[in-house]
Amino acid sequence: MVADEISRMPKAVGRLLTGLAKFATSQLLAITTPDPEQKTTPIWGYWQACEAAITDGTPYPAGWWPMIYGLDPDDQASDPTVWAKAHPGLGVIVDPTQLQLAAQTMLNTGDPVQIAEFETQLACRYHEIATTDIDLAVLERQMVDCDWDRLRGSPAVIAIDLSRGGYGSQLDLTALTIMVVDGGIIRARNVCWWAGTDIALDEKRCKNPLQVWIEAGHLRRMPGEWQDMSIVEAEIEHLMALYDVRKIGVDPHPAQARDIRRWQDRGWPIVAVDQSIRTMAPAWKLWGDLLKSKQLCYQVDPVLATGLNNVRLIRDNVGNTRPVKGRSAGNMDVIVSGNMAALLMEHHQVRESTGLSTSSCPIG
Repeated sequence: MVADEISRMPKAVGRLLTGLAKFATSQLLAITTPDPEQKTTPIWGYWQACEAAITDGTPYPAGWWPMIYGLDPDDQASDPTVWAKAHPGLGVIVDPTQLQLAAQTMLNTGDPVQIAEFETQLACRYHEIATTDIDLAVLERQMVDCDWDRLRGSPAVIAIDLSRGGYGSQLDLTALTIMVVDGGIIRARNVCWWAGTDIALDEKRCKNPLQVWIEAGHLRRMPGEWQDMSIVEAEIEHLMALYDVRKIGVDPHPAQARDIRRWQDRGWPIVAVDQSIRTMAPAWKLWGDLLKSKQLCYQVDPVLATGLNNVRLIRDNVGNTRPVKGRSAGNMDVIVSGNMAALLMEHHQVRESTGLSTSSCPIG
């Protein structure tokens, strides 16, 4: 059997492996270039194991014999001297003149989509910008552990992307982001909860290492099938006791109306932040600007990094960009709560002017 571009065959991989298991003499030639969706497809586990074996010099996974060609992470995609790493047939079946023309045309556009196309299809390496206009490396650079005790009493905002998750196709986190002023920068950390009684099944369905995150303290597990709002409320109260929380942003979805009204009755500084493109487009841009300009630092958080990898972007007819989950099987709730918190921090001037444009989005 021959499967070309197998990373784009999410439904075929299982059948191919079933066929291999039925007949001892069966063989599969799996061929693919990198793809923005590759980490959410069934072939990724095998692909990743093969890459790790090559890198570590350990035995290949049983039954697999990998050959991987592509530019190294530090190579410049525009450098002709490294192209042979991605094209062992360069000069024989691949015309270097055509490759040079593609590089000059696509890499010089400044268009993230064109750059990503060259990086994945011709440089043959995974490229984060193919899925979002914020490179994962930028976020990872801004993940720095912090002594949060010294920030007690500092101005802060909280944003929550609430979920009733844990049932059916509703495999969502409830994500809370707190942002605290630390001099000229903003410190952020997340609290995430997962609801569901079968964590192993949920892992398979959402393709995230939930149990690993839980054991490492990056994800908290709700006691049952539903999100327990009393647990979320207790965490908000705890954070309000530690920091000077000026605003608490919540999506004003009808399903959350009773909780929001109860919090308002308690005197909490609740702000409705709807998740339409009108609100989330400036929030996404501001969040990205803060990261890129090194004004926003997160606590180390693999849930957040995975969330960014799950983001897809949609644009309206005037160019506003909003993050959505799209075809990804993963979760991006923690990205949404971070965007909301950044918007609250800047729009309500919780810290001194940063030099970045504040959002004109009419919230609060």
